[in-house]
Amino acid sequence: MNEAPNLQDYMLPVLKLFEDGEEHSYKEIPAHLEAGFALLQADTPKRARIMINGTIGYFVKALVLEKTGNQRFKITNRGLSLLKDSSERITVEKLRQFKEFNEFIQSRYKKVDKAIPDKATESIPEDAIDSAY
Repeated sequence: MNEAPNLQDYMLPVLKLFEDGEEHSYKEIPAHLEAGFALLQADTPKRARIMINGTIGYFVKALVLEKTGNQRFKITNRGLSLLKDSSERITVEKLRQFKEFNEFIQSRYKKVDKAIPDKATESIPEDAIDSAY
């Protein structure tokens, strides 16, 4: 059985929807992914939705996408630069170059750190999702 795609597998394909600089709704993302990528065929619908939500959330925290309305987003100049520099893959590590995203991740793990041993801080949220499956 092939391994299901992880959050980082979704990042570049999702961001490519926004590369035209136009505002897009959340509902457009699955159709965009089905049209040009095999992600949705390799994943369950529920898990794919979680990965898309996580990707959008990370992009908003990194100021790669801006929220323009109810479930509507638009790429920022930072997002366009990231697309230009990331022809093959966008990773959490690439997003950590942005101060806002790095602060978000650090504050998130500080909360986790108090309840969970050090080993938990070595993984990213999608690892926990992957291992749960």
